[in-house]
Amino acid sequence: MKEGGIMKANTMKRCSVILLFILCTLFAADLVIMYCQTNRVNVRSQPNTNSEVLGKLSINDPIKPINEQGNWYKISYKDQDAWVYKTFFGETKVETATYWYNSKSGVLHNSNCRWYGNTRRGYYTNEIIGRDCKLCGGAYRSKPKTGYKYWINTKSGVRHNRGCRWYGNTKQGYYTNEKAGRSCGICGG
Repeated sequence: MKEGGIMKANTMKRCSVILLFILCTLFAADLVIMYCQTNRVNVRSQPNTNSEVLGKLSINDPIKPINEQGNWYKISYKDQDAWVYKTFFGETKVETATYWYNSKSGVLHNSNCRWYGNTRRGYYTNEIIGRDCKLCGGAYRSKPKTGYKYWINTKSGVRHNRGCRWYGNTKQGYYTNEKAGRSCGICGG
């Protein structure tokens, strides 16, 4: 009888360990690492847009959602419970993109623009879509200044060479090695 009691106790311990392992595995599977897909995502004290902003997350910052409530993830932020809007997070890191497309205005910004990744709506892309930004030039001005002989102002059709003050400094245009457009009256383009 004593032997049977010991066997039952050992069997119960094994079952408890196996059950604990299964439960831990199930809960660990829920803790997926998510990555911020954009810049300046608010971290809030409550799951609503009227609550206090505790901080901001940047692109590719990792989070581990503890819980979900509607469109919000509950996370641990600086040793306290916090909330982030879940549409700003994905399971993969964002590749370094050449452009930021503002999905509300339809404007394309290059990586040199102050609006690159800093509008409320939009996403990173390598595709040339939408209208070019008037400030940065979007797709046309994203190429580096070195290595190209000319800057073509697409609005006026004037060609500027590297020595000209207008080389890369008009609102609309692109870099090229082709002698397109009219020559500049200042530099001779």
